[in-house]
Amino acid sequence: MYEDVILEDFSEELVGFVDFIGIDKFIDICDKFGGDSIYFPKKSSVLRCSRNRKIRAMYDGYNIKNIAKEFGITREQVKNIIKE
Repeated sequence: MYEDVILEDFSEELVGFVDFIGIDKFIDICDKFGGDSIYFPKKSSVLRCSRNRKIRAMYDGYNIKNIAKEFGITREQVKNIIKE
């Protein structure tokens, strides 16, 4: 659709992102969000809610230690998640 646009048309800080998602998708994003500041959270932040739902679903009242080991977090973290 935008066959005349090339990576060299983008600023240095955008080239990696544009290359990753593609020029057409990037232009679509510009069309929808152009002028806005967009923050991209870390992957771990995005996945945290899903992880916490799994932990709550797995909890049987007695398995805090096993859950902590499976998810690589402390027992205290598991207790805090269960309390939420």
